Amino acid sequence: MSRRLRLDPDAGSLASRLVPSARIADHLLRETVETAGFWRLLEGEACVVVIHGVRPADAVTVHQAAQDLIGGTPDDAFALDAMVRDWTDPKSLRPNHVERLLLEASTSTRPMVVLCRARSAVPPVVSAVADAMLPLAKREGAIGHFVADFAGFVPDDALMARLARLPLAYLNLLLRPGMSRDRMWSVAGRLGRHSFVEEDGKRNSKKEKEGKAANVDRKAAPAGDAGPERLDDLPGMGEARRWGQALADDLARYRAGTLPWADVEAGALLYGPPGTGKTLFARALAGSCGVPLHAHSFAA
Repeated sequence: MSRRLRLDPDAGSLASRLVPSARIADHLLRETVETAGFWRLLEGEACVVVIHGVRPADAVTVHQAAQDLIGGTPDDAFALDAMVRDWTDPKSLRPNHVERLLLEASTSTRPMVVLCRARSAVPPVVSAVADAMLPLAKREGAIGHFVADFAGFVPDDALMARLARLPLAYLNLLLRPGMSRDRMWSVAGRLGRHSFVEEDGKRNSKKEKEGKAANVDRKAAPAGDAGPERLDDLPGMGEARRWGQALADDLARYRAGTLPWADVEAGALLYGPPGTGKTLFARALAGSCGVPLHAHSFAA
């Protein structure tokens, strides 16, 4: 078999004919095996391999790519002859998932792959019996190749860092012909802000804390009180506050000439019962954006 990594559409694997995220995952797995020199996995021999460094948001994409890469055959790419286990989310695992894996490994004649978020999350007994513990290859090189292939330009370091933070599936929305650098930068930023899973889990924790703070601090300003002048001075508000700060950043980039007006979000609907601070938020948003506020009442 050929041990040279190939990304062109003639590479022969099913992933090479699919969407960019599948092709990138295929490349990462091949590079992971090549770096470690663990060719037994690709040759279909019985073994247990743990691949760590897989983000939970990428687990489905990498899982499917692993089944295609390891289980497929030249005659039938859909003939899955590999067992791939996703352990990136411990909360979703069965209580006896370790025992089941060990039992399967003791009788299996097929390769087994376990996907984990971090090496420290691998149970010691699995580390002891695994034939290889492989860190998933870095994604920047593969992403850069596909940006040049699909969009026709070489991404700079800033854009590469923004793309690398996104889940692999989100890249399907960006790696398209005709996508300009500015457009890719803008869309990647928005996708990053609305991504529900982060690599280190900090954003989820932050959302929960801000949500709790919003329930306590989201109050209307007393009569005659102008309230906070900027969003930075406004407590709580959760997702609305994060959206407002992102809009203020986009407007600043538009004024600097680095973001076209078409990429600035046109507006949003803010709703809630009386007294929750909608006008207070609008006033703070206008201050952060550097624009005047015109408050009107539909009922009036």
